Amino acid sequence: MKWEIMTESSSCDIFSHTDGKKLRDHLTSVAGYCESAYREAKPDFSTLGFSHEDLLSFSRLLGICHDFGKATPFFQEYLFADEKNRAKLKIKPETRHGLVSAIFAYYCIRNAIKNKSGSESSLLPFFGFVLVRRHHGDLINFFDETADIRNPEKIEVVKRQCASIHKDLLQALYDGLIPQQTISGFLQEIDATVSSIIHDGKLFHLKPQLDKIQEDTAMEIFTLYFYSLLLEGDKLDAARISVERNREGLRSDLVDTYRKNNGFAESGTPMNRLRNEIYEDVISKVGTLDLKEKIYSLNVPTGTGKTLTSVSFALKLRERIFHETGTTPQIVYCLPFMSIIDQNYEVISSVFSLSFPQEIPTDILLKHHHLADISYTASDDENYDEDASRLLIEGWHSEFIITTFVQFFHTILSNRNRAIKKYHALANSIIILDEVQSIPHHYWLLFHDLLQTLSRFLNIHVVFVTATQPLIFDEENPGEIKELASNKRNYFSRLDRVTLTFNRKPKLLLDFIKEIQDRIQTESGKDFLIVLNTINSAKEVYRELSSVLASDTDYVFLSTHIIPKERLTRIRALRDSTDKKRKVIVSTQLIEAGVDIDVDVVYRDMAPLDSINQISGRCNRNNRDDVRGEVQIVTLKTNKMELCKFIYPSFLLDKTRIVLEGKDNINEQQFLALNNQYFRLVKELHSEDPAQDCLDLIRYLKFSALHDTFHLIENDYPKIDVFVECDDTARMLWQKFVEIKSKPLPERRKDFLKIKREFLDHVISVPEKYAKCLFRDDLGIGHISQEELKIWYNPETGFTPNDGGTMII
Repeated sequence: MKWEIMTESSSCDIFSHTDGKKLRDHLTSVAGYCESAYREAKPDFSTLGFSHEDLLSFSRLLGICHDFGKATPFFQEYLFADEKNRAKLKIKPETRHGLVSAIFAYYCIRNAIKNKSGSESSLLPFFGFVLVRRHHGDLINFFDETADIRNPEKIEVVKRQCASIHKDLLQALYDGLIPQQTISGFLQEIDATVSSIIHDGKLFHLKPQLDKIQEDTAMEIFTLYFYSLLLEGDKLDAARISVERNREGLRSDLVDTYRKNNGFAESGTPMNRLRNEIYEDVISKVGTLDLKEKIYSLNVPTGTGKTLTSVSFALKLRERIFHETGTTPQIVYCLPFMSIIDQNYEVISSVFSLSFPQEIPTDILLKHHHLADISYTASDDENYDEDASRLLIEGWHSEFIITTFVQFFHTILSNRNRAIKKYHALANSIIILDEVQSIPHHYWLLFHDLLQTLSRFLNIHVVFVTATQPLIFDEENPGEIKELASNKRNYFSRLDRVTLTFNRKPKLLLDFIKEIQDRIQTESGKDFLIVLNTINSAKEVYRELSSVLASDTDYVFLSTHIIPKERLTRIRALRDSTDKKRKVIVSTQLIEAGVDIDVDVVYRDMAPLDSINQISGRCNRNNRDDVRGEVQIVTLKTNKMELCKFIYPSFLLDKTRIVLEGKDNINEQQFLALNNQYFRLVKELHSEDPAQDCLDLIRYLKFSALHDTFHLIENDYPKIDVFVECDDTARMLWQKFVEIKSKPLPERRKDFLKIKREFLDHVISVPEKYAKCLFRDDLGIGHISQEELKIWYNPETGFTPNDGGTMII
């Protein structure tokens, strides 16, 4: 999207940035971005009582007013001072421009709405005050926003700032943008304006207006949308970046062509026939869907091509929406685990390479997570430096984004400036939530309400993709969710790849190891996958199994305590291996969903039913030669307690046992009914308190408290990050990191971006109690040098604590 500069630079020499950018140009450009993005996205906030015209004016005035305080001589002096004086001027209260700009925004928005509608009762002026006030920081609780302006000293500073601005320069700055009488009125009515803001911000005044709004999440969505517009417009213009979407870059038939080229469309085996039926069933829905239905489900068995089917559905839905509305949705593909991000990216990039055989530009396909490269390329061959690349990547300026659940959910439930600036990009998008069963059950109500309201206000279509559909939305409630695989019961009933055996009696870990050793030795033709709940138990099992050398067997260990670079190498080797050696894989839970491997026998330490189902999808995945795979569920224990209780709530384990009780051997055809029974029990009996706590905070815009309350990934114990100097490449990276840390902050950030991906590939997160002595206070991270590897890091099993204990993933 490109936006137009609304007016040319005036002759007044008031600047916004040190690179000589005129303040008027900056304000008009940001205003143009906010207004154009809002007009193009067409979000529907009419049920909140805001007219389209008022919101156009609101979005424009956010940009026009957001840096008003930079017009003061105090800020101008600071902007062009030498380095020594700049540090002194920066701490002067008169130099700061956020509060005075926010008060000015409040006054201008209130006057504009009053002049248009004759009403002063709208919440918009106060929202404008908050968004401008926080555009260089993070959102806080709305009802704390008036605390600082109750301080008379703060208001005296504001008055000095306003009095310092030369009136002729101010009139020239805003000529044609804001009526002169509005500017004059503001300068004369500062005290009255501050009193009005305090009045609007009082809990007893604002809360009743919010109580009138039916949806708990409505005003949070409104706030984050417009805050995001302002943040992104401001940052892009400050960096002098103008971007235009490449809407022509994605064809809707790319997956069709890819499947044909790779022989996937042929029905040579029963498994391929099933995959093709599912694909055709889902794709046939695109033309007949009621686009007012926004929440979809793709609930089909593991290994039946969900990735390609969901991508093709999204591309075709995108094309239909464009033809019917003129809007081209971005597609956001979200996955829960880092272990499968690269795998799915490889598949999707292979599809898109049909249109881009040389290199797929980032404005077409973007991979965004904390380990992703900071390098942005555009279809028009525009080059971007590290800072510009970071802005464009973090702003999701791409047609198809592959990202994590953490990135997505901590964008729509956040107070952080950096996360929220991409929020408005979600408008009109198609969101694919793959492996959606990974969403914690105690947040089901939260995501139900939030996604439902988001889909309506921002016209978002959401696709839930999984083999084990959680009851966030219930198919039995009309209108809640639309199943795309209309024959899914038939699809599940036709598969007979595995038999699942539930072993009720707990088993000592040492007895379990002996049993597995015996089977590996006597069943030499079978691949085994053993999934344990704790890292210590996984290490012990691996150590005992691999101690028996066998030329025909590869032993593979996986856990989060192996550096990411090596972990990914091992997963790829398992997936792509062509050698004849059989595999014995010992892993923690990181392998259970989405990782495309295929074994004959799975042993799984006791877990909730959805996890059991997911790990079953790694067994006889491709229905090889009519041989049935074997999944054994065991409850392992030490002398102290069952290991599953270190990881999972007893509530979920109890519900799993209820569902599996009395069923010694379970065929795959039974999985769908068992999963439905399990999720019904969970929904009926689980606590909704965590979700309701978040909804209460959202309803009254308590953003700081929400940040402290909502955690998609729970950390039950303190952890620290540790860099592992595992080879000479890692040693050089560490040396660069130490050098970078000694540089000034702006230079430090820029230089770290250049090595970030490689550096984080060597970082593991471990329990603090086991690694305190490794932590470097001066560098903010732990470090294992090459000389210390034998003590702290085993090349096969990863981090080695010196204090013993039971480590969990």
